[in-house]
Amino acid sequence: LQASKKTEKIKLKNPVLSIILFIVSIILLAGAYYLDGDHLSGDWATDIKSIGNFAFSQCRLMSGELQLGSSLTYMGEYCFNLCSALTSANLQFCNSLGNLPKGVFSGCTSLVRVDLPVQINTIQDNAFRGCTQLMVVNLTQKGAKLRLGDNAFYGCERLATFTNDPTLISIGISCFSFDSSLLNKLWEPKYGLKNI
Repeated sequence: LQASKKTEKIKLKNPVLSIILFIVSIILLAGAYYLDGDHLSGDWATDIKSIGNFAFSQCRLMSGELQLGSSLTYMGEYCFNLCSALTSANLQFCNSLGNLPKGVFSGCTSLVRVDLPVQINTIQDNAFRGCTQLMVVNLTQKGAKLRLGDNAFYGCERLATFTNDPTLISIGISCFSFDSSLLNKLWEPKYGLKNI
């Protein structure tokens, strides 16, 4: 009988211990990427190979610049969505990324600038939807051929330019808001728009 009482006590403590260990691990993880409040970079960020779906979704601790390195080969859907204090994302060294996944930076309301890698050819649905402060999408390759998904830049009224004049192969449904300052420029011959 006493052995079963000890077992019951251990069972009752395990959930509490699990919760405590979970909270401690979250705090340690937060310390790993909340480096100085203005920069999300360093060894962990440049060495990361894969970021899963919703990995940092709604992370309030991420602020300032996000800089990811050349070892990144995969970004999951919505992995940085709703990171409302993120101001810039530098992905130009992510040489293995050919596309930005669905909703990757959607709802990042403080995001002003994004630097994309040379190989980028697709910006999927909702990638930057609701990034109300986004003004510049810097493409490292001049004349990059891009496909833009549905709602990719919807709600980005301040978006004024794609640098290095990409050739837009296709634009998805409601890709831009009707009041986007970039929308009227897209008809210029330099963008080479082929399909809407």
